[in-house]
Amino acid sequence: MTIKYSYSCVIFSSIIYVIFILLVSCENVAFQSNQYIHNAENIIEQSPEAAMQILDSIIDPTSLSKDELYRYNLLKIQSKDKLYKDITQDTVIFEICDYYINQKEYLTAAKSCYYAGRVLHEKKENDRAIHFYKEAERYADYLGSDLNLKGVIQTNIGYLLYHQFEFKEALTCFKKA
Repeated sequence: MTIKYSYSCVIFSSIIYVIFILLVSCENVAFQSNQYIHNAENIIEQSPEAAMQILDSIIDPTSLSKDELYRYNLLKIQSKDKLYKDITQDTVIFEICDYYINQKEYLTAAKSCYYAGRVLHEKKENDRAIHFYKEAERYADYLGSDLNLKGVIQTNIGYLLYHQFEFKEALTCFKKA
C-alpha cells in the first residue's frame, strides 16, 4: 500500500512540476516577445531592417496579447514600408487604426492612420489615402511634438494632390511639411 501511495505522490508531484515549468516558460516567452517589440520600436527609424529581423525572431506572433499583436503588426508594416517592400496586402492596418483610435492612444493612432494611408496610396486609392493621411494629421495635432510625422503626412498629401492636378493645395501641403 505504501509503494502505491509513494508512486502516486511521485506522479502527482511530477505533474505539478511540469505544469509549473510550463507556466514559467510561457510567461518568459511573453516577456521576451514584449521586449522584442519594444526594441524594434526603438530602432525602427534608424534601422528598419534590424527592426524587421527582431520582429521576425518572434516565433509565434498569434500568441501575443491583442495590444502586442497590433503593435507587432504596425511595426511590421512600418518596417516593410521603410524597406520599400509591398504593403498593399497589409489591410490589417485598418483594424489597428480603429483599435488605437478607440483606445485614445493618439501617437499610435496617428502612426496607424498614416500607414493606412500608405497602404491605400500604394494601392492607388488616392482619395481614401488622403482621408487617412488627414486622420493621421488630426491625431498628430493632439500631440503637437512629432514634427517629423506631421511633415511626412503633409508631404504625402501634397504628392497625391499634385498628381490630381490640385497644384495650389499641393503647394500648401509642401509648405506645411
